[in-house]
Amino acid sequence: MTQIELSNYAFQILRKASAWRGADMGDLLEQAVRGYFAADAPRDMATDEAWNGQRQQIELEQQSFVAQHDALLQAYAGQYIAMFQGSVVDHDMDRVALSLRVRKQYGNQPILITFVRPETLQDIVIRSPRSLPL
Repeated sequence: MTQIELSNYAFQILRKASAWRGADMGDLLEQAVRGYFAADAPRDMATDEAWNGQRQQIELEQQSFVAQHDALLQAYAGQYIAMFQGSVVDHDMDRVALSLRVRKQYGNQPILITFVRPETLQDIVIRSPRSLPL
């Protein structure tokens, strides 16, 4: 294990992000560092293929979620669910608790964790104080 020193501010951000994502702080920090320096690093085709495979699996899980939405809404309305290979493997009202259980059981497998609400997709509006040139 290697020790590093962070400012209190950086540590608090890391701690909150870790709790919000339900991830280990060390793992989260490693992902952040790898992601930050990835643009400067030579491309690794094996890593790219693994990433694309995981992304494709999550897209399949999202398609399964949309296809099963009516049944999922009846069974899990107002809860978070974890979908793996097209099936709900766990559910909880607390996203962090669900994430921790799922990661403990399935490791870094691509698993969709989403909130079950009446609409399948959620509109997100981001307001910005920027003014556009006329």
